[in-house]
Amino acid sequence: MSDKQLLATWKRIIQTHGGAVDSMFSSRCTHLLCESQVSGLFTQAIKERKRCITAHWLNMVLKKLVPPHRALHFPLAFLLGDKPCSQHIISVTGFVNTDRDDLKLMVYLAGAKYMGYLCRSNTILICRE
Repeated sequence: MSDKQLLATWKRIIQTHGGAVDSMFSSRCTHLLCESQVSGLFTQAIKERKRCITAHWLNMVLKKLVPPHRALHFPLAFLLGDKPCSQHIISVTGFVNTDRDDLKLMVYLAGAKYMGYLCRSNTILICRE
């Protein structure tokens, strides 16, 4: 993770809840906390069949232990800070509550502009059905 203060906070939380945190990747590790899939460490973890997760999943398992299953639970396919969709204006329809909030966050992370309504300037419309 690029934010060292946030990483230290997660380390404390994991240890408070009975988990162990290694500063170096090893065979002992069961999960790799990372923001992006663009790294040698991510590739190594996948080869070793480790679970690669994000802080979004950690936040969810504090409430209920479930395997990663939402898009935000998995590392981005691009470097955090890259904006592969910066030329797009995106609206969503048919999504409510946390699903809509998650989509808004994903739009932001991809660098696109979120529009709460449909208009001529939209380049992408994400529909539930």
